Amino acid sequence: MEPYEFEQKQSLPYEAKVTLAKLRAREFYDKLGGNVFCSVGGLDSITLLFFLRKYVS
Repeated sequence: MEPYEFEQKQSLPYEAKVTLAKLRAREFYDKLGGNVFCSVGGLDSITLLFFLRKYVS
């Protein structure tokens, strides 16, 4: 990713970032046929788990 692309994504509104994250998570889930695993061991991974349960499962 080029620096300008990173800056563009970084400057997006929160709602757009959530939409992009949902799309990325769904693409990953579908590509692996739903055979995915989320290991929880800290605050970041717990946040990811809640996000995935809400938007992907």
